[in-house]
Amino acid sequence: MQQKAILVIIRQIVVGILLTSAAFSDPPTGQMITRSSGVITIGGTPHPYLAEGTGPTCIVVGLAPSYPPLLSDRLKQRIRFVYVDFKNSWNAESADVAGKITMDSLVDEIDQVRSGLGLEKVILFGHSGPALVAVEYTLRHPDRVSQLILVSVEPYFTPAWLKAREAFWETEASAERKTALKQNQELFPDDLLRRLSPRDAFALRYVRNGPKYFYDPSYDFYWAFAGKHFSDSTRKTTPHLTTHVFERSGHFPMIEEQDQFDSGLLDWLARSASSQADRKPASGSEQARQY
Repeated sequence: MQQKAILVIIRQIVVGILLTSAAFSDPPTGQMITRSSGVITIGGTPHPYLAEGTGPTCIVVGLAPSYPPLLSDRLKQRIRFVYVDFKNSWNAESADVAGKITMDSLVDEIDQVRSGLGLEKVILFGHSGPALVAVEYTLRHPDRVSQLILVSVEPYFTPAWLKAREAFWETEASAERKTALKQNQELFPDDLLRRLSPRDAFALRYVRNGPKYFYDPSYDFYWAFAGKHFSDSTRKTTPHLTTHVFERSGHFPMIEEQDQFDSGLLDWLARSASSQADRKPASGSEQARQY
């Protein structure tokens, strides 16, 4: 087993076992993006999926319709992204269905997608809250994950953390940003959200809170939802860790600083793969301790 090299980016985290550098070499200029679709049976229910790109397969853990436009063609020329419509979890229409969802069931869904694709190992990509499921899957099945990419992931969701997050907003947000949020709240009041379906209310609430999610407080994120359904302390204990800060990004660095995000991710993959060639393989007992 190859050693893990880890890249941590403030507001986005990239973790992974090294891949070969050939998998991330520069693509031909003007290369078309390969797309395909199909159906995977999960728990006896058919789930449609979309695949985009060429290269090692990466399962995107999250709302399937949201992510294809957020990931650039440059990345898709080197990585094959698979988006799965987890109808019984991410897009659950009923509170009864949502109430039956557990971390065990979410992890199992990912594993059924992996096996349904006929793959021994996959890369996982997780953004925001759903990324915690990708982390849990990797902790439970490290032998089935070749690389884990985490973007803008909160370390946990607890009352203390949510309180600290609100305190940070109150003390650090600029007057311009707070004014933009207030204007959005007046434009899309709570009584309007209550009249919408849960899915539409979720999308509009995300748009309303744009000043909290984007470096540019005026950024309109509606296009990502229209027509669609759908930690510092680690540094001290994690080997092979690289940290990078995107100064002009909020919750979506892959679109706010797309060029820098793509270059940073792909360059790190190439550098770490190159360094792997000079690293002596670990013994079996050492491998067991590396994760």
